This record gives sequence, structure tokens and C-alpha cells, in this order.
Amino acid sequence: MSTETQGSWFFENGRDMYIKSPGAFNPNTTWEKIESADIGLDFGLFNNQLTGSFDIYQRTTRDMLGPTAKLAVMYGTDAPKANNASMRNRGWELSLTYRGRINSDISYSVTGMVSDYTATVLEYENPNKYNPSDEDVWYPGKKVGEIWGYRADGLIQTQAEADEYNKLDLSFLTGQAWKPGDVKYKDLNNDGKINNGSNTVGDMGDMEIIGNKTPRYQYSINGAITWKRLTVSMLWQGVGKRDYDPGTSVLFYGAGAKAQVVVLEEHLDYWREDNPGAYYPNPYIATVGGFADLRAKTMQTTDRYLQNAAYIRLKNLTVSYDLHPNWIKPIGLQRVNIYFSGENLLTFTKLAKMFDPETAFVALEGGKNYPLTQIYSFGLNVSF
Repeated sequence: MSTETQGSWFFENGRDMYIKSPGAFNPNTTWEKIESADIGLDFGLFNNQLTGSFDIYQRTTRDMLGPTAKLAVMYGTDAPKANNASMRNRGWELSLTYRGRINSDISYSVTGMVSDYTATVLEYENPNKYNPSDEDVWYPGKKVGEIWGYRADGLIQTQAEADEYNKLDLSFLTGQAWKPGDVKYKDLNNDGKINNGSNTVGDMGDMEIIGNKTPRYQYSINGAITWKRLTVSMLWQGVGKRDYDPGTSVLFYGAGAKAQVVVLEEHLDYWREDNPGAYYPNPYIATVGGFADLRAKTMQTTDRYLQNAAYIRLKNLTVSYDLHPNWIKPIGLQRVNIYFSGENLLTFTKLAKMFDPETAFVALEGGKNYPLTQIYSFGLNVSF
């Protein structure tokens, strides 16, 4: 039961504190129940030089908390959640390790791992499958992570093209008229309107699933090679397929409410008459209250600005060297190891440069969080 430090009514001693009544709760709420099935294979070949494992699994989570069916208004408060949702995860994982030796001085090992999974909502209290574009709203059959958006037909180039486009009913998005440099959203259902239909699966107007933010085909490659007393090891890690929706991020578009504008070098490639092939649309800047109507023309979720968040990154590189025993034993030392280690040294990705592929999904605007840093370490290990 929460408290309010000052009520709305005045008494002899002023406005007194009061205690709020608690929200409704469901006394029948239980823990989730998980059903798991796994088929795996472990193997070793060539005298165990090559070893590995392969697993296929399915995990079904039942009795998840979800919204209950709507109750009459006279109930007086929000209906409590109930154990009426379920979700199924299916995936697989493959791991391979090879250990070899070139000669008496050189040995090496390589380990590779790759995995994939998808999650599907089986049950959820949303019988009409309403509002599927909201990532926080589930419906039976939803693939977790799906991104709904519009298809874009480039940027409007001329005033004549803008006049023709304004003949469509664009009132669902904004009352502002389109002009050269604005995004041209496609009328997929040819009804003369740009909207989301009845906002239910099967009638989403001009919106459709254009991507998914679930990380697919996650992989890593870990290898080491040793030559006499010198060892070099590295770890590469990445994601093979993933989509990122920048939303209305001012970091991505370089435009927004006045207090939020951040202009980077990439943003200079915006539409103007002398740059008709620009990547970015009109860079509208306005007050907080006036910006929403303007950004509706350029910052809808579309396939044009959907980002490829797949990447591969050198997570760690370590080089170490053991000094020769003949050099250190005369001074009473058993082992001396000198090493260098670096983290996050290289990253290859097509994601927009203002985002990091590992941190972009942490917050609503992925560039507004503490970035991953490159770390360089030098060390000396001495054993007496």
C-alpha cells in the first residue's frame, strides 16, 4: 500500500498524509512452468583431434503472466494479471574444436560455436491481435522481436512529385503537407491512404513486418597458436543476422526538438537540391510541441532506415611470452611471463556509426548509453 505525503483536503493541522488502497491482485497466480526437450550429439574424430557437439532443443514456458480479459468499468480498477500466456523457444547449437600440431615447436587449437533460436507466442489475451506493431504487445502467433513498419519509395525529389503525393489521405500521420526531401511511404493496399488500417493482424493498412531484432546465428571463434614459448590467442564474436530500428532517434537523424539536436558528420548527407541522392531526409528542427507533426513525414519506422545490426568483433587478443628458463633460474625465478591483452580491438558492421551493435538494444535510443571501450593491458607474471 503506497502513501501520499499530502492529501487534497485541509484539516485542522493542514493537509494530512493518506494511504492508498492497493491494486487488485489475483490470489490464484502461480509460478511459470517450463517444459524442455533436447536432442544432442557429442563426438570425437581423428583420435579426438576434432571434437564437437550438436544440440536441438525446444522450451515451452506456460502459465506466464499476461493481461486478463477486459472487465466491466464498474470493477473500478485495472484487472490483475493471470497465468494465461505461453511461449515456445526453438533453437540449436553447434560447437567444434580442432587441436593440431605442425611440428614439435608449433601447436594450435581452434574452437567455433554457432547457435540460433526463435521464440513464438502461443497464448496471450489478445484475441483480435490488436496493435501488433507495439513490441510490448503480444498476440498468439507473434514472433518475438518482430518489427512492423512502412515500405519507403525513396525521398520526394520535386514539388510536382510532392503535390501528387499529397493527393493521398495522409492525415493518419500528420496534417502537414509533404514537400521535396520528405520520405515517400508506399500505399501498399492501394486505398489512397497511408495508415495502419484497423491496427490488427490481417488489416494493418500499409504496415507490415519489415524485420526482427532477435539476434540470429550468434557465433564465436576462439583460437590459439603456440610457437615454443610464444602464444597468440584471439576471440572473435558476432551475430549473423539482426535488425535495428532507430525509431525517432536524434542521434541517428541529426534532427529533432531543439534541445536534443546532435549533428554528426554523417548527417550532412541530407536532402537538398544539390544533393538529390542523399541518404537522410529533410532535417526538421522545431520546438518539442511542434516537432511531432514534422517528424511524422521523415521518421516513421521504414525499411529505408532499418539498420543491419549484424557484426563481428575481435573481443580479445592476447600475446604472451615465457622467458627461457636458462635466463631466469640463475636469479631464483621459476617462470616469468610477459603478456599483452587487448579487448574490443576491431569491429566490422554495417550498423550506423553512432551506434554500437552490442549496446544499441540496451536503451530506447541506443547511442545514449555508456559505450564499449577498447582496453589495452600489459602485464608481467612472475613465479618464484
